[in-house]
Amino acid sequence: MRNYSLSIPFLFFSIFIFCQKTESAEFIKTEKRDTCHSYLNKLVNKQFVKKIENGFVIKTNKGTLKFVNNNSDENYIQYEFEGTFQFYHNFDLIKVTEYNGEYYFLISKESGKKYKLNGFPIFSSDYKYFATVNIPYTDEKQIIEIYSYDFDKISLIKKLENISEHFIFRIVCINISFVFVEDNNKQIFKIKID
Repeated sequence: MRNYSLSIPFLFFSIFIFCQKTESAEFIKTEKRDTCHSYLNKLVNKQFVKKIENGFVIKTNKGTLKFVNNNSDENYIQYEFEGTFQFYHNFDLIKVTEYNGEYYFLISKESGKKYKLNGFPIFSSDYKYFATVNIPYTDEKQIIEIYSYDFDKISLIKKLENISEHFIFRIVCINISFVFVEDNNKQIFKIKID
């Protein structure tokens, strides 16, 4: 009888590596943004949030979500309501800060779905796409994530992890073909999406 004990783990490892493939970003230096426009400041004020002791509650069509801060050393977490995006369906944006980093939740007021984002979302002018970039903490890689948006459905379409030659300060804008970024030297680059 043959011994397959080595080949089965190797097969699972190979499948795992294949499924985890990420893409490298090709940075193209540019002086202009072509027809790309930034839509980051479409948040309305914080009047839609109900304050509770040490946190807040937001309402969706599917119920309420409670966000309670924790100041303890072992479970530190702070929630900050950034505002509501008002297009197609309303989305609330919440910044989450932990000891080891920060991220955002984009929450659909329609469905109550909560999407975890690695950074502040910058939307395309037609609101069909948005991009995020994290500010890495110790031992983290900087990652650009590009999402599509279609009637309350948000899908990650590209994740760019191999960007170590540049430190991305911010996403400038995004269109159907490119995401435009500014690095810490105030240089603008465009990165092809497809």
